[in-house]
This record gives sequence, structure tokens and C-alpha cells, in this order.
Amino acid sequence: MANIARELLKKQFIELTRDHNAGFSVGLVDESNFFEWNVCFEGPKNTLYEGKK
Repeated sequence: MANIARELLKKQFIELTRDHNAGFSVGLVDESNFFEWNVCFEGPKNTLYEGKK
């Protein structure tokens, strides 16, 4: 079951890293572990969070 989950997460991770205009970025905490991700959201324009991550 873990292998199926790992393959699905790997596929989704690859898809998300290809979209550079999504307003967020993803990375792996450990390159060999697709179960733990770092996600960085960009602050929306015209808000206090603009330009922040």
C-alpha cells in the first residue's frame, strides 16, 4: 500500500514542480521521502503579504 501512495505522491510532486505560475512552490524535505514536503505560498498582491513567502 505504501508503494502505491509513494508513486501517486511522486507523480503529483512532479506535476506541481512543473507549474511555475501557481503562486506556490513545493520541495521535498528529504529527496528520498515523498511523504514529507515543504510548501511555500507567495503573498497575494495588494495585501500585507505581497512579496512575502
